[in-house]
Amino acid sequence: MTPTSALHNALITAWESHKSSLASRRKEHLTQFETITTGGGICQYGTLTLTEKDCPAAYKHIQDKREEDNRINKEQNKETNSLPELTRLRYTAEIVRPVAPNKEPDGGYPLYIGLHGGGGYPTAEIKTLAQATSSNDTQWNYMSRAYKDALTLGGVWVALRGIGDTWDLHFTAAGYILLDRLIENMILFGAKQSPMSNDAGPTVSINPNRVYLIGFSAGGDGVYRLANRLAQRFAAVNMGGGHPGSIIQHAGIPDSDKKRLDNGLLNVANTPTCLQVGMGDRYNDAAVRSWTVAQSGVDLDANQAHYRNNVFNNPGANIYDHAVYIHTDHINKEGDWHFSWESSNFRWNGKKSPDLVVSEVIADYKAWKDSWKNGQLPTDTPGTVRKPTNALLHWFTESHKRSSVPQYIVWDLTTPRGNDNINEDIFRCLGAKGSQNYWLDIGDGTRLTTGVPIVAGMDDKTNTITIYSTGNMSYLRILLRPDMQVSIEKDITVQIYSQDNTTQAPQIITPIRIGWSTNVINDTVARNDPSLVFCSDIVLTKDSNGGKTWHWDTNSPKTPARKSRL
Repeated sequence: MTPTSALHNALITAWESHKSSLASRRKEHLTQFETITTGGGICQYGTLTLTEKDCPAAYKHIQDKREEDNRINKEQNKETNSLPELTRLRYTAEIVRPVAPNKEPDGGYPLYIGLHGGGGYPTAEIKTLAQATSSNDTQWNYMSRAYKDALTLGGVWVALRGIGDTWDLHFTAAGYILLDRLIENMILFGAKQSPMSNDAGPTVSINPNRVYLIGFSAGGDGVYRLANRLAQRFAAVNMGGGHPGSIIQHAGIPDSDKKRLDNGLLNVANTPTCLQVGMGDRYNDAAVRSWTVAQSGVDLDANQAHYRNNVFNNPGANIYDHAVYIHTDHINKEGDWHFSWESSNFRWNGKKSPDLVVSEVIADYKAWKDSWKNGQLPTDTPGTVRKPTNALLHWFTESHKRSSVPQYIVWDLTTPRGNDNINEDIFRCLGAKGSQNYWLDIGDGTRLTTGVPIVAGMDDKTNTITIYSTGNMSYLRILLRPDMQVSIEKDITVQIYSQDNTTQAPQIITPIRIGWSTNVINDTVARNDPSLVFCSDIVLTKDSNGGKTWHWDTNSPKTPARKSRL
């Protein structure tokens, strides 16, 4: 359905006005780049800083965590990063022009975000904080240069410097908020070329539906978490050689008797996910990266089958698109399974056709995972197959664009509670995105820890929205606009199943005919993404006395416009 001219004009006006109001408050995006010299050479970078005003909860979390780290580290003769170091996100940005002339990307340049390896100390080689900082700076410099040659169709390559110098440097309290802000800034104002570049061309616009995330080693740890917690931001993600920690409850321990509370990958239903690792890669006996990748692949298989067949009754539903590549052919003479495959599968020197950039990977990762015994890598040679595994050439493509209004949503509200202790108040600092996921909004409802996700879908044939699971919420707001699979120009039926039980008849909300509202438009522009702006809504509330009946709240005023974060 095409928006009417009046609606189209209202959407454009609201978006342009919103951008203008933010420009003066987001000057950090327009500042000059600074320069740092690392073991990998000279690197120019921009900086975003989290202040207490931005998010009091995150700022206090950082202060409290630093005090606790200082106490523990003092006993171990270790140092802790300063507070300023723990509240700033540094990044490099480079515009990569298409190889073919006059072929600027349609809809704006794709944005590729890279997370470097490294992490904390002490290790066998790194004994001090200064050495850890230097090592992470060098890894960052490498990430800023290594992969961008594969962007043959053009793009903006951004390499983030992890915040601080600890194992969780890519997913600290400040990290979630500042990465989200960086993406917003790029979408709002475009990308500028680094002054060091020979390309002094103009600022380029970013396609909000082609934002990709890639990380290796500690950066792979970050992808596991960021992809789950900021899923609606990304068109696709690639995790390489990382470990999920307690985001995935099996914790990477190859023991079939371990019971998992949940698999931690529910939120990537609409975020195509590629997982890559070397066959023998393990951090330690309690964190076997290769086994964990195989198990994560099995979990994604299970998610896809369950929701397609048991919930949505749609075997072809486009959800949980994923690929699992456990590499068998790149081990080097030192027997290193962690690093040896990385350069061949993320980088590209242009000497081969992209179609010829293939690697040998395990053909059946589930059978291989199940063959582990006593936590040991199987000695039998697994069956293999050759696959095109370069993420930048083969995964982050036109075929993997974000759908900002997907047909189905699976929203796990418990995911933010991992072993990094990021609490709910911090995620509320993500503005509207703390309470909205694609076209669903939970308002100010408290995130619950029941392990029951919110699950919803649309049917264009019957113009019906189905809530398969309410996630124990008592308020749900459905956001609508013309390009969705239900039409706001016709009566919309809403059906709601009792909690996580689709075997009983659903409650039917009387067919609803709604128009569009400037209040809803002005509210949703606060998500700082033109593809996540809506013009209509249906507010559903449950009996306040603890009953189970849902109502279309026609008397409830439209949700007041949220103020955008600084």
